[in-house]
Amino acid sequence: MESYFFLYWYMKNILSALFVLLLVAKSIAQQPEFLQTIEVCNSSVFGGLRPRITLVHDSIPVISFNRAGADPAVFVSRYSGGAFSAPLRISSPGTLPLSSTVNSAEIKSAGDTVFLLYAEHTAEASISIRRSLDGGLSFPDSFCVASYPSNHVEFPELTLLSGGNPVVAYIFSDLNMINTEIRAAYSTNGGAVFTSSTGITGLLPGQPCECCPIAVEKAGNSVFIGYRNNISNEREFYLLQSNDGAQSFTGFVAIDDYEWIINTCPTNGIDLLPMGDSLHTAFASKPGGTVQIFHRGVHHTGTNIGTVGLNENSPPAQNMSYSVLAGANDTLFLAWQDTRSGSTDVYFSFRTPGQSGFSQAFAANDPVAGVQRTIDMAYANGLLHIVYTDLTNQKVIYRKARLTNTTSAEEIPGPNFQLTYINQEQSIRISNDKERIKNVLIYTISGSVSQEIKGNNQQEINISTKELIPGIYLAKLLTESGREVVLKFVLTQP
Repeated sequence: MESYFFLYWYMKNILSALFVLLLVAKSIAQQPEFLQTIEVCNSSVFGGLRPRITLVHDSIPVISFNRAGADPAVFVSRYSGGAFSAPLRISSPGTLPLSSTVNSAEIKSAGDTVFLLYAEHTAEASISIRRSLDGGLSFPDSFCVASYPSNHVEFPELTLLSGGNPVVAYIFSDLNMINTEIRAAYSTNGGAVFTSSTGITGLLPGQPCECCPIAVEKAGNSVFIGYRNNISNEREFYLLQSNDGAQSFTGFVAIDDYEWIINTCPTNGIDLLPMGDSLHTAFASKPGGTVQIFHRGVHHTGTNIGTVGLNENSPPAQNMSYSVLAGANDTLFLAWQDTRSGSTDVYFSFRTPGQSGFSQAFAANDPVAGVQRTIDMAYANGLLHIVYTDLTNQKVIYRKARLTNTTSAEEIPGPNFQLTYINQEQSIRISNDKERIKNVLIYTISGSVSQEIKGNNQQEINISTKELIPGIYLAKLLTESGREVVLKFVLTQP
């Protein structure tokens, strides 16, 4: 079947042989548009506790989650071909990985290397790391960060330095979980061997909260560990700072001003996200009658603390918890779990360039009855990847979204993107002489995604149109420099 291609371009002249379009999107409204909703696993079988997500090569979701009970375990599932793989058990049978809504495996990736970190209490308390070199398909490498015969360890977190070398931080305590400290270790050979764990003490009065997750991230030339301190039940958040690659931590930054006094365990941790010259933090505190989520930005040198921004919601939320951050190129997402109007769900807000505060709260989960909890996110190439647990329906759910009309762009003077229809191949060719193409999304005129194509940072890409029905389409290009360009084309059948 022969197809014909028409490209519309409003200028003084119409080129008949080569179709050139300079069409860019101007920000008008900012709304999330959900593109996919996929079940990752049945949590009644695989647990689905505290799912975490990483993106291999910024595009392939790999999700980890834990199972508690008589046979606790750590699992991983990888996206491929429109679905997630059957959960792969990572922890060995007979071992006892810590598994709860606040204590599960952590996952990070760099290139094809994926690290999975978790605490376990079998013969000894230990921090274990598993490594995949094939993008999360298998995890044959198993290493021990640290082990202790008569202590307790929990809440391990990791970040990756240059060369993919991991830094690990965790909470260390006695068996009664009374005397706590933060310990850190680092590797210089990709995680195969770690330095002896260093206890970080003496910088602040009090001690780390025994039941609150921590976070660790590299920002600029510093490594930061975020944690909640406990000074006679006053529990506030601080950043510990290292300027020598986590060999030592010699400074701290106070980021929480709310002086929350609580005699029981808050079980709320902190999340960190480096972006540009800032380290973004998200945490829960209780300045009034309800627990609320806050955001604060810190310069990567540890100075110039930004303003705390309360995430306002309507209707009012109660007991907000489990905050996480994601973002890139000055687009920032903040997500959390809360209860409002009698329902527990997961929500997110966003802040884009030029936006002074966060947007209204949007439900991240499908509108279903019951309890949705423990959200995590990753963001790359203009796409937001979300994972959470649907407790009522016993599922781990993955969703993909984008923000509509969020990028302000300008025309590039001179020769630019050229879009040509190759009739004999039933494909379109997009090329230009200035920008490299990172990826392309093909949308129908109604806004649905028909195709997603990797550009591999080339200046020319061919896209098959054999599976497209006649109609109007938009090709949205993301370039290596971060520019977004939209080309309009029409496929017709005589």
